Amino acid sequence: GTAVHNEYLLKLKKDKPETANKLWEEWLSQQDAISMGFPISSTNTPLTQKGVDEATALGRKLFEDGESFKDASGNQYGTVWDLDLIIVSPLLRTLQTCTKIFGAKPLINRNTKRKIDIVALEIVKEFPQGRHYANKIDVSVDELKRQFSHIDFKSLENHHKKKKQENPSYVETDTMWETAFKNSKGKGESRYDLKVRVERFLKMIRSMAAEKVAVVSHSSFLHGVLCGSSKDDSVGGSLAHCQPLVFLLNSSDDAKST
Repeated sequence: GTAVHNEYLLKLKKDKPETANKLWEEWLSQQDAISMGFPISSTNTPLTQKGVDEATALGRKLFEDGESFKDASGNQYGTVWDLDLIIVSPLLRTLQTCTKIFGAKPLINRNTKRKIDIVALEIVKEFPQGRHYANKIDVSVDELKRQFSHIDFKSLENHHKKKKQENPSYVETDTMWETAFKNSKGKGESRYDLKVRVERFLKMIRSMAAEKVAVVSHSSFLHGVLCGSSKDDSVGGSLAHCQPLVFLLNSSDDAKST
């Protein structure tokens, strides 16, 4: 859904069209943007009311209207009750989006009668990591669990436990973002890095027993999945908010949107 950083860019384009993109990039790259004179924080940006409304509207279509997931040709691929798994990025705006779409109550697959788990995984976080603070987790896993108790954060929990075992003085932080920041000297992930991450993601999905997986992620990352993992140097881009896309994935090909 539309988040604070999306809305702020629109405001800048309206108020300062000639320097909007430059100012927006500067704002996104500030850990404490308010102290630098900006009106709002750029870190781990939440949904705006527009974003809440977008996600709520999609949830209503899926649950109240029973709308199927469809491709561009109108072919149907089942409803929300046919999902085996939901994967969500652990950034605030996607956790909020996921909750507004799918709710916080347990979901049961109508065919298998099994619970449809909602799992937070860093691999589907927004691109680029290591540059924009909007893409950095700024709260503890315990706080995420408190706010979103219906979502499984075991992957993040286990990551921090391992870091703590390796280094008893370890302080919980967004190590994915921090590592990308350090390795790139603040420039963030490259498009090649995104390709590698997309490849890892597709390999992970192929290895799962789940057949129908919903992914609540971000425009640039999902655009990278859409473009494929190895053939297109232009990965990264923009997709509409809360507009489901159907990706068909077999055992060897890249994901293809239909």
